[in-house]
Amino acid sequence: MSPFFVPIILGILIGSLVFVIGVARRKKWMIAVGCPAVLLLAAWFILASMPPNPETEFNRVFGSDNRSAASEVKTIKPTFMDGYFISFRMSQADFDSRIRRQFISTDTRYTGINILLGQKLPNGWPKWITESPSMLNKEVDREQIILVYGSQEKMAYASVEYEQW
Repeated sequence: MSPFFVPIILGILIGSLVFVIGVARRKKWMIAVGCPAVLLLAAWFILASMPPNPETEFNRVFGSDNRSAASEVKTIKPTFMDGYFISFRMSQADFDSRIRRQFISTDTRYTGINILLGQKLPNGWPKWITESPSMLNKEVDREQIILVYGSQEKMAYASVEYEQW
């Protein structure tokens, strides 16, 4: 983490507070002083809520050599989530030979691992993934990846949790 992280965040919060007080008191100079902080906060919120590029993230998390075997790669970025969801279609044989061997199988009944990371189930994702007794996990670039594979629909569903900013 950068040594400038805390002063930047404090500056933005104080500036936003000055802006709110300026609006409440109808003081133009306070609004003008606090406006850049509010704009930075709004820009951060918008940029942090955009889903990452599906192709780039698949290549980074699962390897670019596996991209040829995957189709329908999608990413979903819920607001306020420190991470994102990624799903893709792949045959059972390709998944077992290319992807499964990169991960460690974990029994979710004893570890408390949850693929949703406290978020709602994304639209289009089946309910069974929340009740799966076993999930695959690994760490990539200090990010925790939790993965399940549905053999009937031939779809893989994963969550990527950012560990550090």
